[in-house]
Amino acid sequence: MDVLVTLWIIVMIASALAIVVGIIMAIYNSIKNKSNAVALKILLTGVIIFIIGFGTCFAIATGGF
Repeated sequence: MDVLVTLWIIVMIASALAIVVGIIMAIYNSIKNKSNAVALKILLTGVIIFIIGFGTCFAIATGGF
């Protein structure tokens, strides 16, 4: 159980960092008038992983595993 929680924490930190990097890239690319395609992919991936992570947190908290 401790390994699952540790992995969950690592995934949640990584997804939060991906969201922050995606937002910063989108802002920077907007200022430089460049395409935001890569930034939006990173942001979307981070958000999806973050949502899945909260579902995992709920499953662990309720004993679903």
